[in-house]
Amino acid sequence: MKTDVDAVVLSTPTVTHRELALAAIRAGKHVLVEKPLAGSVVEAREITEAAAKQGVVLAVGHIIEET
Repeated sequence: MKTDVDAVVLSTPTVTHRELALAAIRAGKHVLVEKPLAGSVVEAREITEAAAKQGVVLAVGHIIEET
């Protein structure tokens, strides 16, 4: 059984997204954050810049409505 974790999904209150996303990114994990990415533009930039620097994939969840 593989025990390494490659990616995490954050589906938590928005106020925790910055702290948890940055911790995962610093640990070298790919991260999917349920929307919104962060509570402010400043926090969102911090998260996206950290992911780019670390070389991990950062994605934001969204809902696709079919018509």
